[in-house]
Amino acid sequence: MPRRNTRPFLSTLAVALAFSVALAVAPAVAQEPAPKPIGSSHPAARPLAQVARLEVGAIDRTAIAAQDARNDELGLAPRFAVPFGVDASPATHGSWDVLDATWSLWRLRVLAPDASHVNLGFTRFALPPQGQLMVYAADERWVVRPFDATDNNPSNELWTPVVRGQEIVAELFVRTVDVQAVMLRLTHVGSGYRFFGAGDSALPFAAAGSGSCNVDVICPQGNGWRSEIPAIAAYSTGGSIFCTGFMVNNTAQDRRNFFMTANHCGIASGNAPSIVVYWNYENTVCGGPNNGTLTRFNTGSTWRAGYATSDFTLVELTSAPNPAWGVTYAGWDRSGADASSAVAIHHPSADVKKISFENQATATTSYGGTAVPGDGTHVRIIDWDTGTTEPGSSGSPLFDQNHHVIGQLHGGAAACGNNSSDWYGKFSRSWTGGGTSSSRVSNWLDPLGTGQSALDTLGTSGVASATVYGIGCVTSYATFFELFGAGLFDLAGAPVRSVLLTRQGGGYRVSAGSNAWVTPTSANLGLTDDSVAAAYTLPFTLQHPGGSTTQVRMCSNGYVWLNGTSTLADYTPSIGELVADAPRHCPLWTDLNPGAGGTAHIDLVGGVVVLTWLGVREYGQTNTCDVQCAIYSDGRVEYRWRGVTLRAHAALVGYSPGGGVATPPSIDISASLPFSTAPDSAGLTLAANNRPVLGTVQSMTVSNIRAGTSIGVAVVGFGKYDPGLDLTAIGMPTCRQHTTLDVLTTFPGSPATTYAWSLSIPTNVALAGAHVYCTALTLTSGANSLGILSANGVDLKLDRS
Repeated sequence: MPRRNTRPFLSTLAVALAFSVALAVAPAVAQEPAPKPIGSSHPAARPLAQVARLEVGAIDRTAIAAQDARNDELGLAPRFAVPFGVDASPATHGSWDVLDATWSLWRLRVLAPDASHVNLGFTRFALPPQGQLMVYAADERWVVRPFDATDNNPSNELWTPVVRGQEIVAELFVRTVDVQAVMLRLTHVGSGYRFFGAGDSALPFAAAGSGSCNVDVICPQGNGWRSEIPAIAAYSTGGSIFCTGFMVNNTAQDRRNFFMTANHCGIASGNAPSIVVYWNYENTVCGGPNNGTLTRFNTGSTWRAGYATSDFTLVELTSAPNPAWGVTYAGWDRSGADASSAVAIHHPSADVKKISFENQATATTSYGGTAVPGDGTHVRIIDWDTGTTEPGSSGSPLFDQNHHVIGQLHGGAAACGNNSSDWYGKFSRSWTGGGTSSSRVSNWLDPLGTGQSALDTLGTSGVASATVYGIGCVTSYATFFELFGAGLFDLAGAPVRSVLLTRQGGGYRVSAGSNAWVTPTSANLGLTDDSVAAAYTLPFTLQHPGGSTTQVRMCSNGYVWLNGTSTLADYTPSIGELVADAPRHCPLWTDLNPGAGGTAHIDLVGGVVVLTWLGVREYGQTNTCDVQCAIYSDGRVEYRWRGVTLRAHAALVGYSPGGGVATPPSIDISASLPFSTAPDSAGLTLAANNRPVLGTVQSMTVSNIRAGTSIGVAVVGFGKYDPGLDLTAIGMPTCRQHTTLDVLTTFPGSPATTYAWSLSIPTNVALAGAHVYCTALTLTSGANSLGILSANGVDLKLDRS
């Protein structure tokens, strides 16, 4: 480990002091996830009883139980909750509290009468860097860890784990200036009635848990399977369906987050983002009362492959399980050989994890058949010798005597008290599947093309690893915008005011425009409320910072899609959606209704394409707006306002290349002209060049060191902040502190853009399994008001190999 370097001491001390201040003054939202909701701890928050409530329908447990019995007979994956469709957002439901000069709080109570537990599905979700969302029981006996900007994902969806109780609270804590940057739309409420400690059936008198013959994985019978047990997890889909699945290894052994389960559990590309995976849901005492935790979870996935014939589905989880949970990646055997004995690890009836044993050889058959080999698609367990499987075990892995997966549970009649058979989709058939990458696992699990027939479980014990977490500061943005509250729009001129966007490098220079106005002569496009015009083909190729296009589409709500395909006519301006969706220009994104008054036009005047919203009414009001967006062949774009009056709705002016770019702070356009944008900057980055094996030298590289950097600091800490402490309050917007500040070593600044440094890892075996955390800082003139940038973090897990 490096010694503390005191040259130059004052610069190093300045960085350390700055971060010490950050620990003291950063707002509560930036702290490590805490169980206490803001709504019950902040004195300015109204009492929960005064918060608006959304109520879904009551559930009919008798009817539900009857339907579930029929579903079980059909071999369908079991339900644990009744899904209710809703449509709620902070703009339409719930209650807002302004807590202080900086922070605001939104809460919504959700009541699901007679539910045992509740889960939520947000099909529009994105948070600004300083925002957080919590979900908890109204009595606060059950609190889910905060979600924040690190949970933003390409699907723009967020599905929560279950929260016990019939009334829960969704709580959004956000800077007031970022309220419009929030993307949050609740469309699903799952009213839970069984499983997860709520009984086997919808009926209230049903016993909780699985059959008595099942064996907890903590029991001595599980001792030989400690490497495989952490790979298996319970999971839900769509907040309603329950199955079991497992992490699976691949020949690159790179811990790519492949999660395998049964095809009949119903995961497809459309609902894969709704997966919630529960890790380590296990008892801590053999045969004791159920005390498994549901707080270790991942949410979201991408569908990769599926094949009904061998009943497999493969998805890739959106994020990796927390390394502290010890999740492993199961090995497999694709040879097709029958096993001399077999083991199942699973979650029967959504109970805590169990283990079952078959001491006789397996057989290859058709699904539900006994003839050998049948069609060769399934592995038959004749009968279980210890334990069994139940509804909810579907998708769980079957291991052979060599601890390799040879199939995943499709179905059967096995239960406590009988000797009936089970059938598992055969892994060797899933390997080749239907002959395409979307119907077989070989493309995904043998990315190196090794042709291996078997692969061992990839565990955590004895394996050193270097894991990147968090991101470095972003200092330039491709997006710019200004948000205006109702009645506060200040860009309209007399008679006309405009701003001109001119291509400059990879961004725009935004300056005062010509203040010209073109009277439209084309026919009215006939736009109505919340509508998008047909694609208009430009007489040239428009180059913009996000790419190029030959077509545009005009939306009734005051913006222009820079493509010919987008049809969304969103009437609620949102920074989250601006940066996440397709590229667009927004001369006046607000809720307009040309169907109630006004016209829309696209004219070609002297080679310039001019889109005009003429006398268009604000929705629900009689006031009107005159707005133009002029598009020039050389890439210039001009926003023009001849008259704009907004009484009841917020408005947004700006541009974004979309596609998930970084969210900048809002800019006061009229007070800041001229200003420039640039492509999103690559943050200061720290990477590990090897794994931290005991007795070796760990090599690290800092990259993206900016011009104007006088000195850098390599940081080694023994404590980790993930997703990191927000440093906006000390003048470092978009920056986070990822480690404690225990060992600091300085390094030179620019003109070098990279710097390599190293750590000597002692040979001491007592350090096996220990973690140290690294990051980097630079003193960079003009980077922000404090002049300090921070890098991402790297988690070094020390071990023997």
